[in-house]
Amino acid sequence: MHVVNSATLRRGAVGVFVASAALIAVAPGIASADKPDGTCTSSYTPMQESDLLSLPDADLALVAFAHVNRNNDDWVCYKAYPQGDHNGYSGNFVDNTAAPHS
Repeated sequence: MHVVNSATLRRGAVGVFVASAALIAVAPGIASADKPDGTCTSSYTPMQESDLLSLPDADLALVAFAHVNRNNDDWVCYKAYPQGDHNGYSGNFVDNTAAPHS
């Protein structure tokens, strides 16, 4: 039977605490990094605000553009719904930061 004394437990606890603190010190830099601008996936089309005027739901698309363009680079990715209009919308928008990055 192996007996562990309190000094051994304290050393182990200090080691875990130090390792955890080191990990926490590194993690915020990773978590808070801004996503770089990306490109649209092959199923989405890159669009700027002026391109939306050609869509059948241009008024709704302009509102969506303002909300989706999170990185303010004036580009979003658009994919038309394959079955046509869906609840008044012609397609889906995502910001280009959600796409694979080049």
